[in-house]
Amino acid sequence: MEEVIFKKVWEWQFFLNMLTAKFPYLVKIFIKPWLILLFIFSFSSPNFCLIRFYTFISPNCPKCEIVKAENLNKLAKKINCKIEVKYFDVDQIENYKKLCELEERYNDTDNDLPVVFIGKYVLGGEKEIEDKLEKIIKEYAEKGGINWPDEIRIENTEEETELPNYDKKIYCGFFYEFNCKECERVFYLLSYLEKKNPNLVIKKFNLKEGQNKITFESIAEKLNIPEKKRLTSATLIIGSDYLQKRDINLKNIEIILSKYEKTGSVCFWDLNKEEIEKAEKKIESRFKSFRIFTVIFAGFIDGINPCAFTVLVFFISFLTVSKKRRKEIL
Repeated sequence: MEEVIFKKVWEWQFFLNMLTAKFPYLVKIFIKPWLILLFIFSFSSPNFCLIRFYTFISPNCPKCEIVKAENLNKLAKKINCKIEVKYFDVDQIENYKKLCELEERYNDTDNDLPVVFIGKYVLGGEKEIEDKLEKIIKEYAEKGGINWPDEIRIENTEEETELPNYDKKIYCGFFYEFNCKECERVFYLLSYLEKKNPNLVIKKFNLKEGQNKITFESIAEKLNIPEKKRLTSATLIIGSDYLQKRDINLKNIEIILSKYEKTGSVCFWDLNKEEIEKAEKKIESRFKSFRIFTVIFAGFIDGINPCAFTVLVFFISFLTVSKKRRKEIL
């Protein structure tokens, strides 16, 4: 803000000196009083407000369109202020690290992309940005503007930690679905972890595929994961530990990884025939345990839910895994 004020003062002074040199008496009597009034008016004008903020995006994120330069320029004209934005591509390791550090500093983690840091606020995801960004910019415009987040003091008592380098391989398995909201952010987190340390072996399992459901069930059986938490998308398994949904964040992963820093972990997705058959029977028995009322109620809810096709695909996949004949499936 100070550098903008200095530049504006310098421009006015330079212009006034040029006029004074050519028309000294005219400037003194007629022009100078009006220039002083114009100078004062320019500082009281909303156009002088400078709003600066950070935006974290990804080239593969369609929801990041909302924070594109052209959209923000329209917003600046509407509010009558100047907006400056620094964009950070989270596909680059240093930018993802900066995102995590800022989230810890603001005490607001696991935001959906795009993520905006403006003043004391953090906005995560298209919906929150659409609902709140304009109001926040207006708030700071009325206060005379806001500087970059790094230059604003945000209280935070937690110390920043560095991800250690692991000598032995640690195996991580992530079970996901493409329509899972929590899964989107985890992909960027896993990409960051892979780039940070090559000894982390990460494998992704799409739960839309029947074989991956069996793999999940078999691993869950060995780790004693409760049945109600099995076949749940956004599940990260590391060694004999697991995290699900919003619990999957850099801080929690670092805690788990520190347990295997010296010993490493086994590759838990390498299953033998006996384990696979046991998992198949376990899934089948769980489906058979459903009572008729439960099925009817689920069908009623499914009729309201627009994701009926997803449920149908899952059921057909289960029947295929159970080695049912084509005629029986139809």
